[in-house]
Amino acid sequence: MRGGVIAIGVTVALTTLLATSTSAAGNGGSNIVGLLILAGLVGLVTYALASLLLFEDREATALASRLAAEPDSLALIDRWLQRTRFARNLGGLAGLVLWVSTWTNGVNGATMIAFGMGGVLVGAIVSELHRTRPMTGARTASLAPRALSSYLVVRDQRRAAVLVVVWIALGGVAIGNGAQTGILALAALAIATLGAVRALQWRVATRPRPALPDRLLRADDLVRELAVTRSLAQPSNIFALALLVPAFKMLGTADPTSGADFLQAIAFVLAVWWWAKNKRLGLDWLLDRPALAADHDDRVDLDLVEESSRQ
Repeated sequence: MRGGVIAIGVTVALTTLLATSTSAAGNGGSNIVGLLILAGLVGLVTYALASLLLFEDREATALASRLAAEPDSLALIDRWLQRTRFARNLGGLAGLVLWVSTWTNGVNGATMIAFGMGGVLVGAIVSELHRTRPMTGARTASLAPRALSSYLVVRDQRRAAVLVVVWIALGGVAIGNGAQTGILALAALAIATLGAVRALQWRVATRPRPALPDRLLRADDLVRELAVTRSLAQPSNIFALALLVPAFKMLGTADPTSGADFLQAIAFVLAVWWWAKNKRLGLDWLLDRPALAADHDDRVDLDLVEESSRQ
């Protein structure tokens, strides 16, 4: 799986180089350079897709072993990690391929993160629409109440609220400048995405849970927490933030004195930073820790996950 992720990263670098060379070189030179780089892109994308579809995600199993020791709990977490990481990576790859295909329509580097994170978010949503089944056979429903607030992280909620305010304000500026439809469309997309993700988070938090033995209760809660926060909340916030980059670019083009170029740079840096923190669910730091011992108390260590938000 690491090879596929590396290939995707190199693909992004090459597409950026292609965009730069196309604008800087003459027609003849750009055609040759473009064809060479596109040939490399085809190979990298093919390798990345093969890595996602054919190779086992051993890192997901390694991460699960850092979060649970009891076999049933480990299997539940491992299944969720395998499915979610696959869907996110495949979605991100599809987003980057779509980004490359839109060059002829005037789309440039300002939208690269938005396309990539949009794909990751779509993959995460599709993954969560697949209901996790921790056990097979006859099931009995648990009546224990669960609320979305039990899984949400305050930081993610604050970021989403700030982004909604920023997009409303930017929409107001666009209307004041003559109703720039491009900015208004991006604002509607960002706010609608945040709202739809919030609805899906509620579904994940409150979806029916069978009557599980105690050893699986915390594992199931951990899966819901990871889904609500790292798989849905953080990518949706990054996507809404990344959309500000092309929006500020549109605003700067319409009004060069607005200072939008500076805001565009800030949004881009923040989006890259948030993406780096959420890359691969932001759990890679767990690989530096030893797996839980077989004689562990069979309780998922939620403190490890909470600690990652402070690192």
